[in-house]
Amino acid sequence: FHREDVQRLKELGDAIDNAFGENKKIPFEITEIPVESDTQRRIRLTFKNKENVAFVELRENIVNGQRIEMFRILAPTYEETLWNGSTGDVIFDGYTVGNRKICPVKANTDSLEIQILSARDKVDFKDIIVYRN
Repeated sequence: FHREDVQRLKELGDAIDNAFGENKKIPFEITEIPVESDTQRRIRLTFKNKENVAFVELRENIVNGQRIEMFRILAPTYEETLWNGSTGDVIFDGYTVGNRKICPVKANTDSLEIQILSARDKVDFKDIIVYRN
């Protein structure tokens, strides 16, 4: 490999580590919010402190196929929001997830809500990862 190519690959690796490295992951607690449909789901992610969130990575367990068709990610409008009415700002609208969907978001918050609006069958997440800025 040419040394300039090696240098560019190193820069790319550093940029990926800077965005998605272990030190960028935000720990959270998950709370399921009851819904009346098997093909919809609401999940609240609560952080210990307010965080500058940069990315939310969603992964489906695709052993039985890709299921999610439409979803959104919300951040609370203000700290006192109780989420019982899903009051919040939509910070990402998405469609299929599959093996991995990296959602770029900008939020300074202590919680997020993921809403699965439409799915082909019961949603089965393999993993959810949140990265700080």
